[in-house]
Amino acid sequence: MLQAALVRWNMRLRAWPRWQRTLAAVSVAQLISMLAFMAYMSFIPYYVQEMGALDEAQTIYWTSLFASSAAIAMAISSPKCRFRTACRNH
Repeated sequence: MLQAALVRWNMRLRAWPRWQRTLAAVSVAQLISMLAFMAYMSFIPYYVQEMGALDEAQTIYWTSLFASSAAIAMAISSPKCRFRTACRNH
């Protein structure tokens, strides 16, 4: 039964245009990577405590710093034309 369902799914998937198959594959890969990168956040406070954070306030501080570092790095390394006004002047 499972094999028949997989064969039907494969036949339907092959009927899609190539760009739709690529889009579906990239979307699934992106979803999996996003879930994997967010899964670590539940364990970070424990690692911070083991690395030497003495109290809850320090643990919260270092965990939030670690969590925000990816967003800060992305903001710094983003293209210069982030805003329409900056792009219009060039």
